[in-house]
Amino acid sequence: IPRENRKVHYAKEEQEKVIASRLRHSHQSGNLTKNKKKRLQQSKELALT
Repeated sequence: IPRENRKVHYAKEEQEKVIASRLRHSHQSGNLTKNKKKRLQQSKELALT
């Protein structure tokens, strides 16, 4: 594969990832993300003890 093609392919994959994550975020409400953060924090604290 020529270098240019590889660059383009990589850029496309990155773009798709970004779009997918944006879609996921826009579908979730602020509350869901807050709860997720809280849960993450709790599991971190549990892991420390």
